[in-house]
This record gives sequence, structure tokens and C-alpha cells, in this order.
Amino acid sequence: MKITRERLTFEFLQELYREHNLNPLPNHWIPLDVIWQRVTSQYGKRLSSGLASAAFNELYTDHLINQVNHPDGKKEIQINQSGLDAYNATKANFKSEKKEKKEYNLKLLTAIVAVAGLIVLLIKLIFFHQ
Repeated sequence: MKITRERLTFEFLQELYREHNLNPLPNHWIPLDVIWQRVTSQYGKRLSSGLASAAFNELYTDHLINQVNHPDGKKEIQINQSGLDAYNATKANFKSEKKEKKEYNLKLLTAIVAVAGLIVLLIKLIFFHQ
């Protein structure tokens, strides 16, 4: 699967949404590093830090998260109502995209099996026809 900024932004939102579902209280904050690590570790070296940063910065640009900065320099974040709304809206798009990809893969597999069947039939006709 191709890694896009939109996909990564959705995955950051998804992690924050999961945290929100575990503890929806307004005083529940998650260390930024934790969310960052959960999402970026899925891709390993295939993910550029520039792409990940651009995707994460979209959360700030679109005002989808709240952030608190501690005196020790640590940052904690939480999803806000705009983020919840955006997550629910994009979730449907990514699900339909995933469904379309599965349908395409199934059609491709069917075509490959059909071609393989024709090849076997041709081999039988050519070599075993008496």
C-alpha cells in the first residue's frame, strides 16, 4: 500500500480516537511521542520523516487536536471535537477505498486463474492431442 500524507494523517487521528474511546475525559492527555511512535513504527524505513511530519502537522493546521506543553519540554495531545468529526468523516472514505481494493484484487485473481486454466488447456491440446 502506498503511504500518503492523507493516509498517515488519518492513522494519527485513528490512534487519538482510540485513546479518546478508552478515556473520553477532557483531562486525558497522551504524550505526543507515544502517538508518533505507534503510527510511524508500522512503516519502518519505508516512511520518510518529512512525510510523517507533514501528515502530523495537518492535525494542527486543521485544528483537530489540542496540545499542552509542559515545563520540561514534553508535549501531550488529545483529539478535540473537530478531530472526532474529521475522523468519522474520513473513516468512511478509507473503508470504501479498502473495499474497492479488495474487489479489484479479487477480480485480478479471477483473471489470473482463468488465464492459467486456458494455458493448461492449450498445453493439453498441443502436446497430448493424438
